[in-house]
Amino acid sequence: MTKNARNVFALETVFHFLSSTPKYIEECVFKARIKFEELFVHSIQNVLEEIPAYPKTPSGGDFWSGNKRCPILPKFDFKNNFTHQQFILSATKLYCDVNGFQVKKITDEEYISLCEKAPLPKFVKKRVVTEKEDKKDGDAPPPEPELTEEQQKKKKDYFDNIDKQLKDVEQYSDVKVLPVEFEKDLDENLHMDFITAASNIRAGAYGIPEADKHRTKGIAGNIIPAMITTTALITGVVGFEILKYCLGKKLDAFRNSFNNIGQNTAMFSPPTVPDKELAGKWTVWDRFEISEGKDLTVEELLKILKTKYELDVIALSYGSTPLFILKPDEKVLHAPVAKLCQHMSDEKFDAGKKFVELYVQAMLNGEVTPVPPIKYQFKFDEKKVIQPKKK
Repeated sequence: MTKNARNVFALETVFHFLSSTPKYIEECVFKARIKFEELFVHSIQNVLEEIPAYPKTPSGGDFWSGNKRCPILPKFDFKNNFTHQQFILSATKLYCDVNGFQVKKITDEEYISLCEKAPLPKFVKKRVVTEKEDKKDGDAPPPEPELTEEQQKKKKDYFDNIDKQLKDVEQYSDVKVLPVEFEKDLDENLHMDFITAASNIRAGAYGIPEADKHRTKGIAGNIIPAMITTTALITGVVGFEILKYCLGKKLDAFRNSFNNIGQNTAMFSPPTVPDKELAGKWTVWDRFEISEGKDLTVEELLKILKTKYELDVIALSYGSTPLFILKPDEKVLHAPVAKLCQHMSDEKFDAGKKFVELYVQAMLNGEVTPVPPIKYQFKFDEKKVIQPKKK
Protein backbone atom coordinates (compact mmCIF):
# COMPACT_ATOMS: atom_id res chain seq x y z
CA MET A 1 0.00 0.00 0.00
CA THR A 2 1.33 3.41 -0.92
CA LYS A 3 2.07 5.38 2.20
CA ASN A 4 0.61 8.71 1.08
CA ALA A 5 -1.22 11.22 3.27
CA ARG A 6 -4.68 9.88 2.44
CA ASN A 7 -3.78 6.27 3.29
CA VAL A 8 -2.17 7.30 6.58
CA PHE A 9 -5.24 9.36 7.45
CA ALA A 10 -7.56 6.43 6.65
CA LEU A 11 -5.52 4.06 8.82
CA GLU A 12 -5.34 6.60 11.63
CA THR A 13 -9.12 6.99 11.51
CA VAL A 14 -9.78 3.24 11.66
CA PHE A 15 -7.16 2.70 14.37
CA HIS A 16 -8.48 5.57 16.49
CA PHE A 17 -12.06 4.29 16.13
CA LEU A 18 -11.19 0.70 17.12
CA SER A 19 -8.83 1.61 19.95
CA SER A 20 -11.21 4.14 21.51
CA THR A 21 -14.44 2.13 21.29
CA PRO A 22 -16.44 2.78 24.49
CA LYS A 23 -17.40 -0.14 26.72
CA TYR A 24 -19.61 1.72 29.22
CA ILE A 25 -22.11 4.56 29.11
CA GLU A 26 -19.67 6.73 31.09
CA GLU A 27 -17.21 6.50 28.20
CA CYS A 28 -20.02 7.43 25.79
CA VAL A 29 -20.68 10.57 27.82
CA PHE A 30 -16.95 11.40 27.62
CA LYS A 31 -17.02 11.01 23.82
CA ALA A 32 -20.16 13.16 23.56
CA ARG A 33 -18.54 15.92 25.62
CA ILE A 34 -15.33 15.72 23.53
CA LYS A 35 -17.39 15.87 20.33
CA PHE A 36 -19.08 19.05 21.60
CA GLU A 37 -15.65 20.60 22.16
CA GLU A 38 -14.40 19.60 18.70
CA LEU A 39 -17.51 20.65 16.76
CA PHE A 40 -18.50 23.87 18.48
CA VAL A 41 -15.46 25.19 20.36
CA HIS A 42 -12.32 24.17 18.48
CA SER A 43 -13.84 24.75 15.03
CA ILE A 44 -14.94 28.30 15.93
CA GLN A 45 -11.73 28.97 17.84
CA ASN A 46 -9.84 27.97 14.69
CA VAL A 47 -11.81 30.50 12.60
CA LEU A 48 -11.17 33.26 15.13
CA GLU A 49 -7.46 32.42 15.24
CA GLU A 50 -7.32 32.79 11.45
CA ILE A 51 -9.66 35.77 11.20
CA PRO A 52 -9.98 37.73 14.49
CA ALA A 53 -13.14 39.49 15.59
CA TYR A 54 -12.22 42.93 14.21
CA PRO A 55 -10.14 42.52 11.04
CA LYS A 56 -10.17 44.92 8.11
CA THR A 57 -10.57 44.13 4.43
CA PRO A 58 -7.98 45.44 1.90
CA SER A 59 -10.33 48.35 1.20
CA GLY A 60 -10.45 49.29 4.90
CA GLY A 61 -13.95 47.98 5.72
CA ASP A 62 -14.93 45.54 8.44
CA PHE A 63 -14.45 41.89 7.42
CA TRP A 64 -17.26 40.64 9.69
CA SER A 65 -20.16 42.59 8.21
CA GLY A 66 -23.30 41.99 6.17
CA ASN A 67 -23.84 38.26 5.69
CA LYS A 68 -20.50 37.46 7.33
CA ARG A 69 -21.20 37.08 11.03
CA CYS A 70 -18.41 36.81 13.54
CA PRO A 71 -18.90 33.60 15.55
CA ILE A 72 -18.99 33.53 19.34
CA LEU A 73 -17.41 30.69 21.31
CA PRO A 74 -20.16 28.78 23.16
CA LYS A 75 -19.51 28.10 26.83
CA PHE A 76 -20.57 24.55 27.72
CA ASP A 77 -23.24 24.46 30.42
CA PHE A 78 -25.10 21.18 30.86
CA LYS A 79 -27.02 22.37 33.92
CA ASN A 80 -28.52 25.61 32.60
CA ASN A 81 -28.48 25.23 28.80
CA PHE A 82 -31.18 22.87 27.49
CA THR A 83 -29.62 22.69 24.01
CA HIS A 84 -26.25 21.61 25.43
CA GLN A 85 -28.02 19.03 27.58
CA GLN A 86 -29.99 17.79 24.54
CA PHE A 87 -26.76 17.38 22.55
CA ILE A 88 -24.98 15.36 25.27
CA LEU A 89 -27.97 13.06 25.90
CA SER A 90 -28.60 12.36 22.21
CA ALA A 91 -24.91 11.96 21.31
CA THR A 92 -24.48 9.55 24.24
CA LYS A 93 -27.44 7.51 22.98
CA LEU A 94 -25.95 7.38 19.47
CA TYR A 95 -22.59 6.17 20.77
CA CYS A 96 -24.36 3.47 22.80
CA ASP A 97 -26.40 2.35 19.76
CA VAL A 98 -23.34 2.19 17.48
CA ASN A 99 -21.45 0.10 20.03
CA GLY A 100 -24.35 -2.21 20.82
CA PHE A 101 -25.28 -1.68 24.44
CA GLN A 102 -28.26 -0.27 26.29
CA VAL A 103 -28.35 3.27 27.62
CA LYS A 104 -28.28 3.13 31.40
CA LYS A 105 -30.36 5.76 33.17
CA ILE A 106 -28.14 8.20 35.01
CA THR A 107 -29.05 11.44 36.78
CA ASP A 108 -28.33 14.98 35.61
CA GLU A 109 -25.80 15.31 38.42
CA GLU A 110 -23.94 12.26 37.12
CA TYR A 111 -23.96 13.71 33.59
CA ILE A 112 -22.56 17.00 34.93
CA SER A 113 -19.85 15.16 36.86
CA LEU A 114 -18.86 13.03 33.85
CA CYS A 115 -18.77 16.06 31.54
CA GLU A 116 -16.42 17.78 33.98
CA LYS A 117 -14.15 14.71 34.11
CA ALA A 118 -14.06 14.21 30.32
CA PRO A 119 -10.48 14.35 28.95
CA LEU A 120 -10.93 17.28 26.58
CA PRO A 121 -8.38 17.54 23.76
CA LYS A 122 -6.14 20.57 23.54
CA PHE A 123 -6.86 23.06 20.80
CA VAL A 124 -4.57 22.71 17.78
CA LYS A 125 -4.81 25.40 15.14
CA LYS A 126 -5.62 24.19 11.62
CA ARG A 127 -5.44 26.05 8.37
CA VAL A 128 -8.77 27.54 7.26
CA VAL A 129 -9.59 27.07 3.57
CA THR A 130 -11.27 30.17 2.16
CA GLU A 131 -14.12 30.12 -0.33
CA LYS A 132 -11.87 31.29 -3.16
CA GLU A 133 -9.27 28.60 -2.42
CA ASP A 134 -11.98 25.95 -2.19
CA LYS A 135 -13.34 26.86 -5.64
CA LYS A 136 -9.83 27.07 -7.09
CA ASP A 137 -8.62 23.72 -5.76
CA GLY A 138 -11.88 21.86 -6.35
CA ASP A 139 -11.63 18.19 -5.41
CA ALA A 140 -7.91 17.91 -6.15
CA PRO A 141 -5.94 16.53 -3.17
CA PRO A 142 -3.45 18.94 -1.61
CA PRO A 143 0.17 18.36 -2.67
CA GLU A 144 2.25 16.47 -0.12
CA PRO A 145 5.11 18.52 1.38
CA GLU A 146 8.66 17.39 0.72
CA LEU A 147 10.12 15.54 3.72
CA THR A 148 13.68 15.03 4.85
CA GLU A 149 15.09 11.51 5.01
CA GLU A 150 14.65 11.44 8.78
CA GLN A 151 11.04 12.65 8.53
CA GLN A 152 10.31 10.03 5.89
CA LYS A 153 11.70 7.31 8.18
CA LYS A 154 9.58 8.50 11.12
CA LYS A 155 6.51 8.60 8.90
CA LYS A 156 7.21 5.05 7.65
CA ASP A 157 7.72 3.74 11.21
CA TYR A 158 4.50 5.43 12.33
CA PHE A 159 2.59 3.97 9.40
CA ASP A 160 4.03 0.48 9.93
CA ASN A 161 3.17 0.57 13.64
CA ILE A 162 -0.49 1.39 12.97
CA ASP A 163 -0.62 -1.17 10.17
CA LYS A 164 0.81 -3.85 12.49
CA GLN A 165 -1.66 -3.11 15.28
CA LEU A 166 -4.62 -3.20 12.91
CA LYS A 167 -3.53 -6.61 11.65
CA ASP A 168 -3.60 -7.91 15.23
CA VAL A 169 -7.27 -8.92 14.92
CA GLU A 170 -7.52 -10.64 18.31
CA GLN A 171 -7.17 -7.45 20.32
CA TYR A 172 -10.29 -6.10 18.57
CA SER A 173 -12.32 -9.33 18.77
CA ASP A 174 -14.68 -7.88 21.39
CA VAL A 175 -15.26 -4.63 19.50
CA LYS A 176 -18.84 -4.34 18.33
CA VAL A 177 -19.78 -1.79 15.69
CA LEU A 178 -23.38 -1.53 14.48
CA PRO A 179 -24.72 0.71 11.72
CA VAL A 180 -27.41 3.19 12.79
CA GLU A 181 -29.86 4.19 10.09
CA PHE A 182 -31.30 7.69 10.38
CA GLU A 183 -35.02 7.66 11.26
CA LYS A 184 -36.61 11.04 11.88
CA ASP A 185 -40.04 9.73 12.94
CA LEU A 186 -38.94 7.59 15.90
CA ASP A 187 -38.56 9.79 18.98
CA GLU A 188 -36.94 7.08 21.10
CA ASN A 189 -33.76 6.99 19.01
CA LEU A 190 -33.01 10.71 19.68
CA HIS A 191 -31.83 11.23 16.09
CA MET A 192 -33.85 14.41 15.67
CA ASP A 193 -32.78 15.59 19.14
CA PHE A 194 -29.15 15.33 18.05
CA ILE A 195 -29.73 17.20 14.78
CA THR A 196 -31.83 19.86 16.52
CA ALA A 197 -29.25 20.42 19.26
CA ALA A 198 -26.25 20.44 16.90
CA SER A 199 -27.83 22.87 14.43
CA ASN A 200 -29.08 25.17 17.21
CA ILE A 201 -25.69 25.31 18.95
CA ARG A 202 -24.02 26.24 15.66
CA ALA A 203 -26.80 28.72 14.85
CA GLY A 204 -26.45 30.32 18.29
CA ALA A 205 -22.73 30.83 17.75
CA TYR A 206 -23.50 32.90 14.65
CA GLY A 207 -26.48 34.78 16.07
CA ILE A 208 -29.01 32.86 13.96
CA PRO A 209 -32.45 32.20 15.52
CA GLU A 210 -32.86 28.64 16.76
CA ALA A 211 -35.46 26.20 15.37
CA ASP A 212 -37.55 23.81 17.45
CA LYS A 213 -37.56 20.05 16.90
CA HIS A 214 -40.73 20.10 14.79
CA ARG A 215 -39.36 22.64 12.32
CA THR A 216 -35.99 20.90 12.23
CA LYS A 217 -37.72 17.62 11.36
CA GLY A 218 -39.44 19.38 8.46
CA ILE A 219 -36.11 20.70 7.20
CA ALA A 220 -34.26 17.39 7.68
CA GLY A 221 -36.96 15.44 5.86
CA ASN A 222 -37.51 18.12 3.22
CA ILE A 223 -41.18 17.95 4.14
CA ILE A 224 -43.71 20.02 2.19
CA PRO A 225 -46.81 20.90 4.21
CA ALA A 226 -49.32 18.07 3.75
CA MET A 227 -52.12 20.47 2.79
CA ILE A 228 -50.90 20.53 -0.83
CA THR A 229 -49.51 17.02 -1.26
CA THR A 230 -50.76 13.73 -2.61
CA THR A 231 -51.21 12.54 0.97
CA ALA A 232 -53.95 15.11 1.57
CA LEU A 233 -55.69 14.23 -1.70
CA ILE A 234 -55.68 10.50 -1.01
CA THR A 235 -56.90 11.06 2.54
CA GLY A 236 -59.81 13.10 1.20
CA VAL A 237 -61.03 10.70 -1.50
CA VAL A 238 -60.59 7.64 0.74
CA GLY A 239 -62.44 9.46 3.52
CA PHE A 240 -65.45 9.98 1.24
CA GLU A 241 -65.56 6.27 0.37
CA ILE A 242 -65.32 5.26 4.05
CA LEU A 243 -68.20 7.61 4.82
CA LYS A 244 -70.31 5.93 2.13
CA TYR A 245 -69.51 2.53 3.63
CA CYS A 246 -70.48 3.71 7.12
CA LEU A 247 -73.78 5.06 5.76
CA GLY A 248 -74.54 1.68 4.18
CA LYS A 249 -74.55 2.90 0.59
CA LYS A 250 -74.90 0.40 -2.25
CA LEU A 251 -72.03 -0.54 -4.56
CA ASP A 252 -73.07 1.88 -7.31
CA ALA A 253 -72.48 4.82 -4.94
CA PHE A 254 -68.77 4.07 -4.59
CA ARG A 255 -66.05 5.36 -6.92
CA ASN A 256 -62.50 4.51 -7.92
CA SER A 257 -60.36 7.64 -8.13
CA PHE A 258 -57.52 8.37 -10.60
CA ASN A 259 -55.64 11.61 -9.90
CA ASN A 260 -52.63 13.44 -11.29
CA ILE A 261 -51.62 16.53 -9.31
CA GLY A 262 -48.92 17.41 -11.85
CA GLN A 263 -51.49 17.69 -14.67
CA ASN A 264 -54.33 18.81 -12.39
CA THR A 265 -56.65 16.00 -13.50
CA ALA A 266 -59.06 13.78 -11.59
CA MET A 267 -61.20 10.92 -12.93
CA PHE A 268 -63.76 8.78 -11.13
CA SER A 269 -65.28 5.46 -12.16
CA PRO A 270 -67.67 2.99 -10.52
CA PRO A 271 -65.88 -0.07 -9.08
CA THR A 272 -66.47 -3.53 -10.52
CA VAL A 273 -67.17 -6.66 -8.51
CA PRO A 274 -63.84 -8.47 -7.87
CA ASP A 275 -63.30 -11.74 -9.70
CA LYS A 276 -63.75 -14.86 -7.61
CA GLU A 277 -60.31 -16.23 -8.31
CA LEU A 278 -60.18 -18.69 -5.39
CA ALA A 279 -62.15 -21.84 -6.23
CA GLY A 280 -64.74 -19.68 -7.96
CA LYS A 281 -66.16 -18.85 -4.51
CA TRP A 282 -63.87 -16.28 -2.91
CA THR A 283 -61.85 -13.22 -3.95
CA VAL A 284 -58.36 -12.22 -2.87
CA TRP A 285 -60.03 -9.69 -0.54
CA ASP A 286 -61.94 -12.32 1.44
CA ARG A 287 -61.01 -13.60 4.91
CA PHE A 288 -62.47 -16.44 6.94
CA GLU A 289 -63.29 -14.96 10.35
CA ILE A 290 -63.57 -17.58 13.10
CA SER A 291 -64.54 -16.47 16.59
CA GLU A 292 -66.15 -19.06 18.83
CA GLY A 293 -65.70 -17.45 22.26
CA LYS A 294 -62.81 -19.70 23.23
CA ASP A 295 -59.43 -20.95 22.06
CA LEU A 296 -60.34 -23.87 19.80
CA THR A 297 -58.28 -26.98 19.40
CA VAL A 298 -56.88 -27.77 15.95
CA GLU A 299 -59.47 -30.54 15.63
CA GLU A 300 -62.35 -28.13 16.39
CA LEU A 301 -60.98 -25.61 13.88
CA LEU A 302 -60.76 -28.25 11.14
CA LYS A 303 -64.36 -29.33 11.80
CA ILE A 304 -65.58 -25.72 11.38
CA LEU A 305 -63.72 -25.38 8.07
CA LYS A 306 -65.23 -28.69 6.91
CA THR A 307 -68.79 -27.90 8.04
CA LYS A 308 -68.94 -24.24 7.00
CA TYR A 309 -66.75 -24.17 3.89
CA GLU A 310 -66.58 -27.84 2.82
CA LEU A 311 -62.79 -27.78 3.05
CA ASP A 312 -60.54 -30.76 3.84
CA VAL A 313 -57.40 -29.10 5.21
CA ILE A 314 -54.11 -30.75 4.21
CA ALA A 315 -51.74 -28.09 5.62
CA LEU A 316 -52.02 -25.36 8.24
CA SER A 317 -49.45 -22.66 9.03
CA TYR A 318 -49.04 -19.58 11.18
CA GLY A 319 -47.16 -17.01 9.10
CA SER A 320 -44.10 -18.86 7.79
CA THR A 321 -44.32 -21.51 10.56
CA PRO A 322 -46.00 -24.79 9.51
CA LEU A 323 -48.27 -26.26 12.20
CA PHE A 324 -48.88 -29.52 10.33
CA ILE A 325 -48.65 -30.93 6.80
CA LEU A 326 -50.93 -33.62 5.34
CA LYS A 327 -52.18 -35.16 8.61
CA PRO A 328 -51.75 -33.84 12.16
CA ASP A 329 -50.70 -36.25 14.90
CA GLU A 330 -52.78 -36.64 18.06
CA LYS A 331 -50.82 -34.05 20.08
CA VAL A 332 -51.29 -31.39 17.40
CA LEU A 333 -54.92 -32.34 16.84
CA HIS A 334 -55.85 -31.78 20.50
CA ALA A 335 -53.63 -28.73 21.07
CA PRO A 336 -55.26 -25.27 21.46
CA VAL A 337 -54.55 -23.34 18.24
CA ALA A 338 -53.06 -20.20 19.88
CA LYS A 339 -50.77 -22.21 22.18
CA LEU A 340 -49.62 -24.33 19.24
CA CYS A 341 -48.79 -21.16 17.26
CA GLN A 342 -46.68 -19.85 20.14
CA HIS A 343 -44.93 -23.18 20.69
CA MET A 344 -44.09 -23.83 17.04
CA SER A 345 -42.95 -20.26 16.27
CA ASP A 346 -41.18 -19.57 19.61
CA GLU A 347 -43.20 -16.33 19.75
CA LYS A 348 -44.55 -14.84 22.96
CA PHE A 349 -47.95 -13.21 22.49
CA ASP A 350 -48.36 -10.00 24.44
CA ALA A 351 -51.45 -9.27 26.56
CA GLY A 352 -53.12 -7.27 23.79
CA LYS A 353 -52.89 -9.94 21.08
CA LYS A 354 -56.31 -11.46 20.41
CA PHE A 355 -56.08 -12.61 16.80
CA VAL A 356 -53.76 -14.71 14.65
CA GLU A 357 -53.78 -15.07 10.88
CA LEU A 358 -53.61 -18.66 9.68
CA TYR A 359 -53.00 -19.98 6.17
CA VAL A 360 -54.39 -23.22 4.85
CA GLN A 361 -54.05 -25.55 1.90
CA ALA A 362 -57.17 -27.58 1.38
CA MET A 363 -59.04 -29.99 -0.84
CA LEU A 364 -62.36 -28.86 -2.30
CA ASN A 365 -64.39 -31.33 -4.33
CA GLY A 366 -61.35 -33.60 -4.59
CA GLU A 367 -58.95 -30.91 -5.86
CA VAL A 368 -56.28 -28.86 -4.10
CA THR A 369 -57.42 -25.24 -4.14
CA PRO A 370 -56.15 -21.92 -2.76
CA VAL A 371 -58.42 -20.47 -0.10
CA PRO A 372 -58.52 -17.17 1.82
CA PRO A 373 -56.50 -16.75 5.02
CA ILE A 374 -58.19 -17.26 8.38
CA LYS A 375 -58.55 -14.46 10.92
CA TYR A 376 -58.87 -16.49 14.10
CA GLN A 377 -59.77 -14.95 17.49
CA PHE A 378 -58.47 -16.88 20.49
CA LYS A 379 -58.73 -14.38 23.36
CA PHE A 380 -61.88 -12.73 24.71
CA ASP A 381 -62.70 -10.11 27.32
CA GLU A 382 -64.47 -12.14 30.01
CA LYS A 383 -66.09 -9.03 31.50
CA LYS A 384 -67.91 -8.39 28.20
CA VAL A 385 -69.09 -11.97 27.72
CA ILE A 386 -72.83 -12.15 28.51
CA GLN A 387 -73.38 -14.62 31.34
CA PRO A 388 -76.68 -16.57 31.57
CA LYS A 389 -79.01 -15.25 34.24
CA LYS A 390 -79.46 -17.34 37.35
CA LYS A 391 -82.97 -18.67 37.91
